[in-house]
Amino acid sequence: MGIEMTEKKQLPKVLQGVLLKASTASGSQLVQLVQNPIIRKAALGEIEKMMMTWLKDSRSDPEKLPGVEDDRTAMGLAIMGSINRALVEKRFSEAYLRTILQILVKTLFLEGGDTEKVEQFTAEHGMRSPSFLLISPGKACNLHCTGCYADSTEQPRALEWSIVDRMVEEAKTLWGDRLFVISGGEPFAYRSEGKGIIDLIEKHPDCFFMAYTNATLIDEKVSQRLSKAGNLLLCISVEG
Repeated sequence: MGIEMTEKKQLPKVLQGVLLKASTASGSQLVQLVQNPIIRKAALGEIEKMMMTWLKDSRSDPEKLPGVEDDRTAMGLAIMGSINRALVEKRFSEAYLRTILQILVKTLFLEGGDTEKVEQFTAEHGMRSPSFLLISPGKACNLHCTGCYADSTEQPRALEWSIVDRMVEEAKTLWGDRLFVISGGEPFAYRSEGKGIIDLIEKHPDCFFMAYTNATLIDEKVSQRLSKAGNLLLCISVEG
């Protein structure tokens, strides 16, 4: 459902102001908002304070496992630091930044996603629709890592591209889903019907994708297409 009004009122005034601006901003305006160093520093500072307060409260909660919330908080702070550093160093393409802010921050976080479809799914099935869909379109991989959990091979066993496309389309239109994780095999080794993963993300610019990859097939041409599309996050495995 996104952030409710009562929850927004409980936030620090700095964050209330940022969220108010973000909720009515276009994609380009969102980019300008996060690129403003004064606004970003103030917002991140308040978020860090909130995270530390939540951590302190969790330590006195008997239902919380010792150390788990500490690890989550440390990970959250590390992610925030990495994102802030990437923004300062201008490592994000404008297309990527605009897409991630529009889909993840505004559509899902602030507006709560497609609440009507989520509510319909819940009413029909008695449970909330999945928050994201994991798709392994094929087994093909260009590496042969010992002990690979994905059991990847050179064999071109793969779902037809039209089926993968249909999975994304139906998850979007029936569940209100906008987040998809691509596994494998190696996602960039996947080919079917003359198309691959990049064709998929380009066809669905209103969705955000994450791919587990060894990154060895990402050349300059692939990088240019990814940068232009702006809706795929690469999770690179250092083990292959």
